[in-house]
Amino acid sequence: NIMPKFMINKQEIHINVKELEDKMRNMETKKQFRKMHSVEINGKLFPLKQPLVVTTGVSPVDITMLEAYLILEKLGYRINFHE
Repeated sequence: NIMPKFMINKQEIHINVKELEDKMRNMETKKQFRKMHSVEINGKLFPLKQPLVVTTGVSPVDITMLEAYLILEKLGYRINFHE
């Protein structure tokens, strides 16, 4: 079971997709993110950074939207773009 490695703010982060999905299963989505990009996990929409912050403990200020987008896309998630 290979865990993908990513660099976030010069730190090497390992992300386990099963752990990410388990952690997000009972998580509430942040209310104010209609104008942002979102990712669908377990049938729920989340702001792009939220799953990575919850799973890795990285601070939201240490990860950019682009990094979050690229990581989630590499992990196989579909990114939704809101107007």
